[in-house]
Amino acid sequence: MRKSAGIITIFICMLIFVTTNVFAEKWENKKSDILNSNVTNGNKVYLENVKKSIGGAIELCERISQAMMEKTLVDYGIVEEKSSYGDKISKGEFVKAVLKVMGITDEFAEYWGKCVTMEYDSSITAFSEIYIKGVTEYVTEYEEEKGLTPYISLINSYEIISRGDFKDAENSYPNDDIVLEECLTVINKCLNKEVSEDIISEAEKDGLIKNTDKIMTKESKTLNYEDFCVLLYRMLEKEMGYYFRYYGDYTWDYCLYDKTETDWEGDRYMDYLNFVKNQDITFLYNRYYILGFFKELLK
Repeated sequence: MRKSAGIITIFICMLIFVTTNVFAEKWENKKSDILNSNVTNGNKVYLENVKKSIGGAIELCERISQAMMEKTLVDYGIVEEKSSYGDKISKGEFVKAVLKVMGITDEFAEYWGKCVTMEYDSSITAFSEIYIKGVTEYVTEYEEEKGLTPYISLINSYEIISRGDFKDAENSYPNDDIVLEECLTVINKCLNKEVSEDIISEAEKDGLIKNTDKIMTKESKTLNYEDFCVLLYRMLEKEMGYYFRYYGDYTWDYCLYDKTETDWEGDRYMDYLNFVKNQDITFLYNRYYILGFFKELLK
């Protein structure tokens, strides 16, 4: 898997190199002609062609960059591979992915869901109190289908996302579409950043979004899969804020990252991407099933 991924990466880099150099060579050959000539109709046509070439090269680079971001997120288990272009992203799916950036894996989530119980105040949860009390059966079915139950329990128990982080606090459900401002609110909270009311401008300054991003040119700011991956990848590149810290004695804590400390294996991390790459909490998962196996034997 890693070998094939490496070959793909090398191929993409070569493609970028060849494309860039061919364009640069053509540009250098013609640049002096353009600068030293009057703007005739022929030159106007040529300039338009140059603009199209530049636009095509930029679009190609953007597509390659998008593909590499999506592949990284899929490879580290943060998102699932998209089923079709432009798929909308729900609040529940976003919550699950952000927790995975902070160190939660499906194995840990399963362990948590079956072994750990924590109480929380449903009046301050991010999702509707009606939903938390289990009244909306169709939403609960969606939650089970997407494997969201332990992730939602985690955000409620640790108050990672709370009432008001989603716009309609009284009517927010895991299967609702999520919009850009809600995503940025949650990401900044995880990064431990205080932001002003103009969250879009703040996010541009911090590099979470760019004014050239496709979502910035759309009237609707509802996230699709591609927008979702861009935001998550940029979060991965940021210095760590809050995360789940694991210890050698099968315990963990949700805490703010301290650069002066190391984890239970003595590692320090530069950013979330470095953290996710080095995560290995299979001991929790294995311990749960090994204990279960011996319990069955002793029956």
